[in-house]
Amino acid sequence: MSDQKENPKVQVFHRVNRLKIKAGSTVDGPPVKFSKERLKNPELFMEKHTENYDEEIENVLNDLEKAWTHFLSDDQQTVDKGRDTLYHKANHAKDLAATCNYPLMQHFGLSLREFVENIDPSLKEHQTIVRAHLDVMWTTKKEDIRGHGGEKAEELKDVVKVAIERFGGK
Repeated sequence: MSDQKENPKVQVFHRVNRLKIKAGSTVDGPPVKFSKERLKNPELFMEKHTENYDEEIENVLNDLEKAWTHFLSDDQQTVDKGRDTLYHKANHAKDLAATCNYPLMQHFGLSLREFVENIDPSLKEHQTIVRAHLDVMWTTKKEDIRGHGGEKAEELKDVVKVAIERFGGK
């Protein structure tokens, strides 16, 4: 403790508690309190949460589309914000799909998130790869492909794989 007073170069960074936010609190808000009912029967809570998957994943996909539009902007600040939002929304799609047992959507969310880490919005090839991801994610949602999706899932995975191979992904 005395080192901090003697050394003015020491800085303390207060990180955002992402788990607190995911649980429903705000960054500066009070701690989230769960009802005893929710804690007694987490399976029932997950069932109710899964019932909302369709609506929630559609919202995430719409947010991804908006972020993609921002990402294609000429304004560098808007591009940076779009990149961050793309990354986080792709990660959210992955997490939501994993929670609700939609492994195909989880696969595409992870793939998009990883691709966004090294994306250059000025490259048409990279734009094609992101568009391929978004298209297959919408198809997965619209056709309600559950589980691993069988033959249709493999076709959709091939769309992304070919786009990445052809247009210079990872």
